[in-house]
Amino acid sequence: MPPVSRFQKQKINTFDSFLEFANGGKEPGWPQEIILEMGNVCNLKCEMCPKVLMPHFQHQQPQFTDLGLLKPPFASVLPYALTVQLVGCGEPTLHPQFFSYLDYLSDFEVLIDFYTNGMQLDRQFCDSVVSRRVFSVTVSFSGSTPAQYENIYRGGKFDQVLKGMKLLGQAKQRYRSPFPLLIVNSISFQRHVDTLCDFIDLMADQGVQRIQLSNLVAFTDNPTIHDQIAVCRTWKESKILQKAKERAARAGICLDTSRFENAPVQSKTLVKSAREQFNLTRSNQTHARATKAQMDCLEPYIQFACSKDMETKPCCFMYHEVSFGNLNFQSVQELWQNPRWKGFRKRILTTPVPSFCETCVRIKNRITNHHVHEKYKDYSEWFEFNFGKPFYPAAKERIETLPDSEKIVEKRIALTMSTPSKRSSGEPNGFQKALSSFQETHPLERTPFPAQPALNN
Repeated sequence: MPPVSRFQKQKINTFDSFLEFANGGKEPGWPQEIILEMGNVCNLKCEMCPKVLMPHFQHQQPQFTDLGLLKPPFASVLPYALTVQLVGCGEPTLHPQFFSYLDYLSDFEVLIDFYTNGMQLDRQFCDSVVSRRVFSVTVSFSGSTPAQYENIYRGGKFDQVLKGMKLLGQAKQRYRSPFPLLIVNSISFQRHVDTLCDFIDLMADQGVQRIQLSNLVAFTDNPTIHDQIAVCRTWKESKILQKAKERAARAGICLDTSRFENAPVQSKTLVKSAREQFNLTRSNQTHARATKAQMDCLEPYIQFACSKDMETKPCCFMYHEVSFGNLNFQSVQELWQNPRWKGFRKRILTTPVPSFCETCVRIKNRITNHHVHEKYKDYSEWFEFNFGKPFYPAAKERIETLPDSEKIVEKRIALTMSTPSKRSSGEPNGFQKALSSFQETHPLERTPFPAQPALNN
């Protein structure tokens, strides 16, 4: 007999809260996604990793995030959270409390995903992951030959990681479970994109279900990195992607190339400047500061990120040292509702682009889709498998017809402008108070810190 859900009502409240927000109502009461940095210890030295390339990260002492410190500040919000991602500027599975993390989070009925280089995927590890109701495992893997892969993931073993992927599939068969989903995050090295169709075939043989093609970001002027940055040229890469999508569809793989395709290059004269956008060492982010386009990213209304030092921020792609509060002093729910967070959420809907968001805007990496439709589908499937009953069928039509992020932002701005305010009397309205509070405690123009390393995970 399936177990009884303890938190179905709270998860339903989270979806309802976002639906209300999307229709012009109050801000979401809880984050849907929690990002936890588990530490900075790694067993590889990947070619594109900022930890390998940047002195700032090289000087950090090895560190793991103690699960015991996280439990009190997260206790009130985990019943409402839908997903938890375990990440880090390192390898999360090396954490000595890794399975304790899975046990603790699983009790809150969240979709657990963790990033890994796949070197730890032996039979015992895979059995342990499947038995803990993990939703997905995201393996960082690029290259369709041993030489391609091992030149990027230095210290990694091509055949060992592929074997680990198959072992995970075999564990799922033993437990008669469709979970965890096997996802691959690959990086757009030119040599990798050139052989993407072969890569699709290779991943299909390992039982991979989803592939994400992420942009290669250069944290160094080293030409071995910069010269390998692939851009989406309409006469070359676009054609490769079309063939790769057709091959992925035949293999039953969901191939997501949306971020790579965000900035198509129409002319050969624009290739050099397109590549320069992804080199974070050269232009001091002046490209992003010149951008005045409205942000249509809703991540601060959806996500809550926590670093290994218990520092927090409303998006995992922000500069690494930016903090919106420390969980040693306040709970997640207290931070989520405080004026600083509320002020930033208002600020991101306005122009010019907030300084924190410059890197994402510049490299066309910002998330322009809230993905609540996919989240509802994923959570519903996972919930029904684990608890033997539908999750929230009454919301299906409302969620499927949700507008995209751009339309939600436009609606909220229109409502802000049209709402009767006290501006005529000179008294600031709620929006102005929240924005003022944020600006006083965190000026928008500041010397930028290094970009968040999660970009190349």
